[in-house]
Amino acid sequence: MERASGNEGIGQYNDRLTRLPSGRRAFRETGSASRSSSCSRGFASVGSSVLEPVVLVDRVSKRYGAAIAVRDLSFSVEKGEVLGLLGPNGAGKTTTMRVIAGFMPPSEGRVLVSGSDPSLEPLAARRKIGYLPESPPLYAEMEVRGYLEFAARLRGVAPRRVAATVDRVVEQCALGEARDRLIGKLSRGYRQRVGLAQALVHDPDALILDEPTSGLDPKQIHETWNWFAASPANAPSCSRRTSSRKSRPLVTGW
Repeated sequence: MERASGNEGIGQYNDRLTRLPSGRRAFRETGSASRSSSCSRGFASVGSSVLEPVVLVDRVSKRYGAAIAVRDLSFSVEKGEVLGLLGPNGAGKTTTMRVIAGFMPPSEGRVLVSGSDPSLEPLAARRKIGYLPESPPLYAEMEVRGYLEFAARLRGVAPRRVAATVDRVVEQCALGEARDRLIGKLSRGYRQRVGLAQALVHDPDALILDEPTSGLDPKQIHETWNWFAASPANAPSCSRRTSSRKSRPLVTGW
């Protein structure tokens, strides 16, 4: 768990939100704890209509006693966007993603995922979220296909759709050669793919990845980002290059 004290929380990266090419966005360090004016509105206008963001973080703070991990953080993520949380160790990136995913409540502020508050409606919100923590939640003694079927049932996928759903994410995450192998026998790169597949198996509205390339070698890192980049705009996964409003948003930490 990342922690920060004093003025070291991720809120200090929040007052300059830089838009990157093709709908990507990232925080740049500024040394101030003020809110981002571009994010605080919470809604984006397209033509004459107003779209509700898929992920809305509104003035969120998280404290552990006297230690402040996240301070007054606000941002929104729309469909087709990739948002990267950038900061040093202890800046609060992992804490922020855990709050969005509903693993812990904020001390102040609110989070909405497709209109559901993870603190007030945890089951409804988690059905809309695909979450890959830094250490994927895998069972080494299970085979890949059996684990994904288990994950699909846990996530509420209808029994008649489980087999087709697992086939989809196996193909999407390039796990065909490993589908019948024990997870404990897989390389770190393949285990990371299995972790991504479990995050996608219920076709969530938002995908949250915490250091998805942590521990991978350079070749595996390159392959991991190529999988995202190769995903078409209307596929279930979100691409680093995607700007289409048909795809899901992605929040990731580096």
